[in-house]
This record gives sequence, C-alpha cells and structure tokens, in this order.
Amino acid sequence: MSGSDESRDADQPAGRAARANQKRDEPRKNRRSAGHVRSASRMLAREATKILGRHRARIPAVVVTEIEAAVAAIEALRAKKPNEDLVELEYQAEHLDELLH
Repeated sequence: MSGSDESRDADQPAGRAARANQKRDEPRKNRRSAGHVRSASRMLAREATKILGRHRARIPAVVVTEIEAAVAAIEALRAKKPNEDLVELEYQAEHLDELLH
C-alpha cells in the first residue's frame, strides 16, 4: 500500500463508527416510483393467485389464509387508485413476496 492508500483508509471510520452502521435520523424514504410499486403489487397478487390455484392442497392452511389476506389488502389498496397509500401498498407487496418465497 502506498501512503495515499493508508491516509484514505484512515479517513474512513471503521467498526461501530462506520457509515453503514450509523442510525439514520429520519425514517427511510420510499425510493421506488409509484408505477413500480403498483406494477410489482399487481404482479405479485396475480402470481399468488396462480400459486394458490395450483398448490393450495400442499400449502399449510395458516399460510394460505395469510396469502389470501395480503392479496385482498393489495386489491383493496389498488381499487383506490390514484389515491392509494403507496407506502402501505409497497409494505403489503413485500409481505406477500416473503410469503411466496
């Protein structure tokens, strides 16, 4: 390592003080566009319906109920377009995505 590499490393805090480990002062903002959130939620709801149609018998009833509730919540939010709560829509879509994996 040259002297300039060492000085650059010394400028970057490490461990607990590293930038990645510092808490944000404000809540994280949504970085996805409204169109992206709407499209992803629609695609996930459609995929969940297909999966339940094909594999409902093999999926535990508790999970089926939770998937159906997430799909219903997404559909209810999408019905309010263009005034839907995009943060809640994104949250429900992410929850459904986790259930489907």
